[in-house]
Amino acid sequence: MFFLLPLGVGEGRVRIPVVAAAIALTCLGAFLVTWVFADDPLNREQLGHAVRYWGEHPWLELDRDFVRRTLGKPAAEKLDQLRREHEAELKRAAPPSDVLESQQAQLDRLVAGAMARETPLRRFSLVPERRFAQPGWLTAMFLHFGWLHLLGNLFFLWLAAPLLEDAWGRGIFAGVFLASGLTASLAHYAIDPSSTIPMAGASGAIAGLMGAFAVRFPTRRIAVAYFFWIFVAVRRGIWHWPAWFAATLWFADQAWDYLRGETGGVAVGAHLGGFAFGAVVSLVMKVAGLDRAFVTTDEGETDLRQRHVSKDVEAARALLEQRDFEKARTLLEAAVTAHPTDSDARMMLAGLELATPGRTESANKHFVRALVEACTASPIHGAELWHEHGLRFGTQVLTPQQAQKLAAVVAQAPEPAVAQSALKLYERAADAPGLPGQKAGLEAARRLLHEANDPNGARRMLQRLLDQPTLPEVLAAEARAMIEQLPAPVVSGLEVSDWRGASDYPAAAPESEEDDPPAQVVEVRGLTAAELLLASTTSEVELPLAAIEAVAVGVVPMGTAKALLVELFSPLAPPLRLVSTTANLQAFRKADSPKALYRDFLLELLSHGATPLFDRAALEAGQFPAWPSLEAFEAARVRERRRTRVRL
Repeated sequence: MFFLLPLGVGEGRVRIPVVAAAIALTCLGAFLVTWVFADDPLNREQLGHAVRYWGEHPWLELDRDFVRRTLGKPAAEKLDQLRREHEAELKRAAPPSDVLESQQAQLDRLVAGAMARETPLRRFSLVPERRFAQPGWLTAMFLHFGWLHLLGNLFFLWLAAPLLEDAWGRGIFAGVFLASGLTASLAHYAIDPSSTIPMAGASGAIAGLMGAFAVRFPTRRIAVAYFFWIFVAVRRGIWHWPAWFAATLWFADQAWDYLRGETGGVAVGAHLGGFAFGAVVSLVMKVAGLDRAFVTTDEGETDLRQRHVSKDVEAARALLEQRDFEKARTLLEAAVTAHPTDSDARMMLAGLELATPGRTESANKHFVRALVEACTASPIHGAELWHEHGLRFGTQVLTPQQAQKLAAVVAQAPEPAVAQSALKLYERAADAPGLPGQKAGLEAARRLLHEANDPNGARRMLQRLLDQPTLPEVLAAEARAMIEQLPAPVVSGLEVSDWRGASDYPAAAPESEEDDPPAQVVEVRGLTAAELLLASTTSEVELPLAAIEAVAVGVVPMGTAKALLVELFSPLAPPLRLVSTTANLQAFRKADSPKALYRDFLLELLSHGATPLFDRAALEAGQFPAWPSLEAFEAARVRERRRTRVRL
């Protein structure tokens, strides 16, 4: 004995499924009118009287049209065959002619009464014999024969509809549902145009949604409960199948039932027709890019973007707030094992692993898997996960090919801030060999120029492309044209060739004093109104902005170029030296130039009470102190700390 039951799909970021809800409510309302509150919706009472009377008097002639309309054409042919086979026996059992005539008249009256009563359910169902002039072509897909029929169809509607409505937009989703239902009805009609049996139910239209889902979200995991026993061994549990496999298995089962003729009264032909139509429509839309081009414009509304988070994630979040990290890790590991597509649980686990010494590799694996699952479920969710967490992990954890795919998703995000975070991904994707990497490099150069305001970075990327002997001439011409349009080299991040207006402070020798702790090199990974998140190659530091007691800044030579150094001093951490932070700062603050970006950043730190170890008025005017060497900068910083009596 073997039993399968689909339970649902993994969590995903979806808009409120308004159309799907409207379909479900329409089916429920129609069911209440035509079944619950209707008097004998299938006319079983009068039909039963006629059939029972004939069963008690089998020698009577049962109206063949009555049999065909109520039991179907095969049943009528079967009864004719039985009557021919037992004709002699029926004649011997028949009563005298006067009694026989009276009995036949009674049967005819019962049959006429049963056929004259047309219930609303039959009136609005699809009856192929009525041909094309009937309302059932549209109304039948909202009618159902019983509670199990209704609830079963609504359950499968809930499985497939929300994500499709989110991906396509409401208009296209509604159109595909109705077209699938109509196609399913046509398939049922084509099998037996003379059938008098009413057909109703949303299953044909929902089969179309299932086919579309399997094409639109082929790798989306479907949770399928299984239960089987062999002899005395019982096995049960949950499998997680990709959507394409689950849908193919269902379609094959329906096709097998149809070929064997064992449909059990179910309109299997309608299921097959609807499924095939939905799959073809989804494939055409996917290949043509229409499923993205026609998404409705209300995707950014907050009420349509609610995140459905699993209970495990909520429980783990509560444990983290209580700083019970081990229990949170155990819970999250169990969650991602049971639900591999839960990107929220996996991302939370990745962050927890990253904060644990020695578990960086595990953190990176979970981070990459979370991005893949999120992008599969909802491109918007995948883009936002990268925007929120990408800088913590860096692009090096991704292969160039993964970075390229993710960049295409992030670049299409509706929020400009999220879309701009694709820059780092394109820079990583530029490491891919051949044409894909070269195209990614060109896109990275464009974004470095227009989004990061970093013409020097764009120049370096373009020159890197031009140095490749395999660069196609059309791309080389585009790269050369971009270089010609770039302005003359200007200040860009830490590599400073000319800080115009910078003050020339004289070099100062270090004074005799106990050596300061060595500065820890860190990068800005996050910046809010209250906290600064910094990260080194080995750890992370979260500093409340109010806890930064002093700030030092200076332009110093670094090899053949110059660099801007910013050092932070706080009792909560050793001295921290910021490097390579321009792009990261730009993810949180916007400015006309890198120079203005650093000025605004430093002034923001000072506004929280930090003491400046430099001339604040010069900083406000856009001037930074310049030093002939790193040693001179450090000596001046020591001197300023003494003068201002900053105790660290």
